Formats: sequence, structure tokens, C-alpha cells
Amino acid sequence: MKSDPSGNQPRFDGRPASHCSRMSRPSLSAVLSILSLTFAPIVALASGDGCDFWCGEHPNAYFLTPDNDSRGNLGLLLEDRGAVRYRTEAIPFHYSDFMDPASPSTAESENGVSSLAAELGVASDSVASALQRLEASGYGRCFTDNAQAIEAFLRAVKSASLPGQDGMLLAQERLRFAGLCEKAMEAFQPLPVSDTAKPYAHYLEAAAKFYAGQYEPALTQFKALSADAPDWVRETSLYMLGRVALNQAQIRFDLWSEPSAENIDKAFLDQAAAAFGDYLKAYPQGRYAESAKGLFRKIHWLAADSAALAADYQAWLAALGNGTPNEIVLSFIDETERKVDPAGNAVDALWPSPVLASLGTLASWRPQEEGSPQKSPVEPADLAVHRAEFANAGLEPLRSYLGLAHVFWVEKNYPEVIRQTASEQIAAKASNLAYSRWVLRGLSLMALRQFPEAESHWLETLKTVEHPGQKIQAQWLLALTWNETGRLDQVYAKDSPVAVPEIQDYFVHKATPALLESLLKRDDLPPHARSLAYFRLVGQWIRRRNFQAAEQLLTAYPPSGFELSRDKLAPLSYEGRKDGYTCPAIKELLAALQQNPNSARWLNCMGDFLRASSWNYPDPAIADEDPVQFGVHHWHEAADYGLPATKAEDAFGGKVYTSLDYYQEVIERRDAKKTDEDVAYALHRATTCFAYSGYNRCGDQEVPKAQRGAWFKRLKTQYKNFLWSKEQKYYW
Repeated sequence: MKSDPSGNQPRFDGRPASHCSRMSRPSLSAVLSILSLTFAPIVALASGDGCDFWCGEHPNAYFLTPDNDSRGNLGLLLEDRGAVRYRTEAIPFHYSDFMDPASPSTAESENGVSSLAAELGVASDSVASALQRLEASGYGRCFTDNAQAIEAFLRAVKSASLPGQDGMLLAQERLRFAGLCEKAMEAFQPLPVSDTAKPYAHYLEAAAKFYAGQYEPALTQFKALSADAPDWVRETSLYMLGRVALNQAQIRFDLWSEPSAENIDKAFLDQAAAAFGDYLKAYPQGRYAESAKGLFRKIHWLAADSAALAADYQAWLAALGNGTPNEIVLSFIDETERKVDPAGNAVDALWPSPVLASLGTLASWRPQEEGSPQKSPVEPADLAVHRAEFANAGLEPLRSYLGLAHVFWVEKNYPEVIRQTASEQIAAKASNLAYSRWVLRGLSLMALRQFPEAESHWLETLKTVEHPGQKIQAQWLLALTWNETGRLDQVYAKDSPVAVPEIQDYFVHKATPALLESLLKRDDLPPHARSLAYFRLVGQWIRRRNFQAAEQLLTAYPPSGFELSRDKLAPLSYEGRKDGYTCPAIKELLAALQQNPNSARWLNCMGDFLRASSWNYPDPAIADEDPVQFGVHHWHEAADYGLPATKAEDAFGGKVYTSLDYYQEVIERRDAKKTDEDVAYALHRATTCFAYSGYNRCGDQEVPKAQRGAWFKRLKTQYKNFLWSKEQKYYW
């Protein structure tokens, strides 16, 4: 059985955890409470907040904002309840940063299977084969056939003290169909066991039929066993009646659809609810009680009963608090995302849970994206109507914050925010809710361009608050304040309160050339920050065609004195090309271009340098970041905090040149010192820039296809005897 992250019960979506979020597994003790179960077929993973097929995430600031991922906002509210303690090291933070990725208990259970099987007399090679098959187990009910399930059954058999070889035969049969799922009944043979062991054998037969999708025969056997069998078999079989019905309800339901009347059988869904209700009456504190309760959430989801589902999650939320295992909290966050989708669902359906409704309320205030479904923003009047729900849940401060947030994010009435928060102070152990109010006050000062007051506000915050996430957020905002006022050097001052290396790294790409050069002389700075400054400075001068400044830097500061990941500095040690169209090393090329700025050879070589170095595209905020993460870093701009956008100043000035600029210059300029070979090479390279898609890979220029065709024709006629012409077979 593979565990569901949702409240101590098996996973019912049947999909592997997304590669982009850190999913957890329940603790071993929680897993052991449901070990022998066989589970439901696959259901669709609803696209949630920033979570489509590939599962993305809105970047999270450390305060409640509309632009946070709804899971991040939920995590902050759960921290206020004492359910988790975040260990944030940088902003944006991931909603699961309160824990390390939990390692599955598979290895521990596999050891348990091996030990129990040996005690029951099963050959080790049978165990090894079974465990190997489980590694490739599928999804849905197949996904749940795993080492924990086998271990539970073997433990129950061993505890039963069955006579003779009964234990060995039962263990062998359980290992036989491990990992076979749909083929579980293909080699089935009735077991020659004693009358005492027959209930266990019948249970295995029913379980194998269930895995094989033979629901009606499995149901018949589970019903019989739930009426008359040893305690473990009786309880498990009673529980499995609900599981069978739940699977039957979903026979027409596939991975890619949403639950509807067309693909969900309501009659079987009602049967499942009745069966789980019967189980809870008979075993209110039973082995599978928490799982049965949790599966009502699935029933309500499949039935599209949004109000009941919100109430389910509100009840689960009420049970979370200090002492709740981290993996259970993460399960709650992930499951509410998948099944409730607060950011995507209508807020009206979420009011049975004021917390989930609040998440939807914040999300409704995001800027509407073109082409996306339009969602009506929640208004203060809507919040007032539901004041009682907040009060009854002890959440009046949350309702009050939403009112203030509407003033800031929607009304953009910054003086009113300052007025409403005039008497407030920040405490050392401020809740995230109180801290969020405090942040809105500081952001309002920034929006009104009251930067001295904003700076004092963030400095006071840093002196007072103790939570690492709140302190890092204040450092970000202080750095943004300094950036807005042209005092970015304060970020790098030796006694700067902005001490997080990631913040210093980020603001390198906003620094002036003078500031960057001063950072190169700072031995007290982290090596990574100095390397970023060097990369930024040299790279920008080369791109801006200031070859003298670039050469002087390479002379004064050789690249060997710096380092960045992914070999980002390798281009600055470029040794040129000795074969074909020859080019000098980069430092020699810079000197040559200063001496002969119109040389077609040197212009082509610079075009090739930019192309080979992948410098034809805008450089990322952090030079050595994974390109997939570029969008995350955009969060740190002031506009993403709701502040009025200010025109970004280009600290370097001048045009940014690309490879195609240089090739076109050779092709078009009459005063360029060029040979026929230079022109042929430039035509070849300019044409190939658009291979194979027709999109420019050498810059951002849009060149009509007719012009590309003209380059090709000129190359193939006027310069047909050159190697570059003979190699060129197409244009795009």
C-alpha cells in the first residue's frame, strides 16, 4: 500500500507526487494503521493554484498576499495556529519549507516483510521477487499494493498463531500476487489450509479479486468475512466494503477528467458512504477510523458537494495544532489544493471553512490574466455578510486583515492603510497575521514615496521581530527601499542589516557599474557575490560594445580569480577558434575591435562569441540560476508587492548588441573592412540563426522571411564558391 498524504489514509488520486513539490509520506505508525488495504482507482488531480499538468507554484512572500500561492498563505495561517514552524532561508519561500522531505518508510517495511516472511518459512527469493515487482506498481488500487500492505498481513497472520504450514502458505500467496494488480487472479489456487486459517485465505482471495477489478465477487467475500471472521479479518473486510463501492463508483472516471454525473455512479457513491458509516459505528476508534473519515472528503469531492467538502476540511483544520506531525500538515495543505482549489473555486462555496474562503478571497484580488476564467473579486460587503462564520471560528483578526488588504490591494488607498494601522506596533513574536498588517503599512509608505519613513519602518522591524522568515522579508523590503532611492550601496555595506546572501546576489543585477567595480575589491564579501558582480560587469560591457572597459577589467581581474556554477565564466576564458573561420581569444578580440572597429572579421567573431556563449538573450537576475526558475526571481520587483511601477533605469546605458546585429552589420555596412569570405560567412550565420523553426536564435530582431530568402539567394549566387555557401542548403 502506498500512502495518501491526506490525513493518515491511503492516497486516493493514485498519481505519483509531482517532481516540483516536496511531497511527504505519513509516519510509519500512521501507515501501519491501514496496512492491509486495497484502494481506489485513479482520480484526476485538479489543476489548482498555479498547479496545472506540470504543477507550478506562485512565489511566496512571507506575509499574506493575493499573489502568494494559496498553499503558501495557508501555511502562514497554520503557523499562527502552532501547527508548524517555518525554517525559511530565502524569499520566495516554498510552502513546505517547515520540513525536510520525508523519506518513505518503504525500506523499513521491506525489512519487516523479509523478517516476517523468514519467520513464517517463506524462501528469500520469493520475497525478493515480490518486492521487485512492487517497485513498478501502477496507479489507483495498484498504486496501493506495496511493502507496507504485505507487512501488515504477514504480521496479522503471525499473531494468529496458525497451525502447521498455514502461515507459510498464506504468506506465499500474499507474495505471489504482490505487484500483479490486474493479473492478481491469473495463477490463483485455493489454499489447502486448516479451518482456522480459512478466513485469512478467503480474505486474500477477496483482496486479489479486488486488485484484479473483479468487484462483485470481492464484495460478496468481504461481506461474508465482515459478518463472521477473526477480529482483524472482520474489521478489515467491513472497511473494504466501502472501498469496493468507492471503486465501483469510479469505473468510468479516468485520469484526465473531472468528476461529474457522467463519470461517477451516484448509487455506488452512496453505498460507499453507508459502508464507511457502518464501519465507524462498529469501530469508532478502529484501525481505519481516520481513513474512513478522510474518505468522506473524497466522496464529497466526487459528488461535487463543495459546501460539504469545505466543512470537511474545516473540521480537519480544527484538529491541527501544536504536536501535529509535519507530514500530516503538509498532507492537509496539498489535499486542500487538489480537492478544494481555493484559488479556482467560487468563494461562495467555501464559507463553511472561513480559512479556505479567505484564501479564495485573496486570490480573487489578483490581476486578471488575459484568457483565463474571470473571477469576481470579493468585496468588503461579502466579508461583512459572513462575519459570524469568522467569529464562530475565532478568526475575527483574519476578517479584519482581509478588510485592510482590500484597501491596499484593490482600492490602493494607501493613506487609509496608514490611518488604520497608526496605533499598531510590531511585537518580537508577532503572528503572521499581525506581521502582514505591519508589512502593508510599510508598503503603503513606499507607495506614497515616503522613503525615509519606510526605511525607518523596516529598520524597526528588523530590530524587533524574531522569526527568520519575517526578518528576511523585511530585509528584502529594506533593500527595495534603498534601490528606489539610489542607495543600493547600503545593501553591501559592511554593517548592513541586509545580510542574506541571496539578497545581495539578486541586487547585483540592479547595481551601477561603479558599485559593481567597488564590489570586486571587497575581500569581505562572499566569493559568490563578487563573482556575480564580475560576470555582470564584464558581460554588460561586452554586450553594450564597450570593448575598452571590458578589456581593462579582464586585464585587472583575470577570470581565474572568480567562479560561478554551470561554467558561466567560461566564455571570459574563450581561446578563440583555430579551424574554419578563425577567431582570436576574447581578450585579443576586444583589443582588435578597438583598433579596427569596422573589421568584418572581428565583427563576425564577436557575433560568434555571443552566440557560442548564449549571450543573445536577456541575462537572468541571478547569473547562475536555473533558467526554469527565472520567473520566480521576478517576484522581488517592487511592482509585485503592489507598489506603483517605477521606470527601471538602465545603469549601463546604450544598446545591447546580439550576434545578428554583428552579422547584419557585416552584410549591410558599406564602410566595413570586409572580404568576400567575411560576407559569405555573415550571410551563412545570419540565415542559420533562424534554423529550424523560423524563430531568431541570435537575438530578438524580427526579420521577414523574404529578407532571409534574399540572404540565402545572395549567398548561393554571389558567393557560391565559398564553403559557407556550399554547406547552406535551406533557409527558414
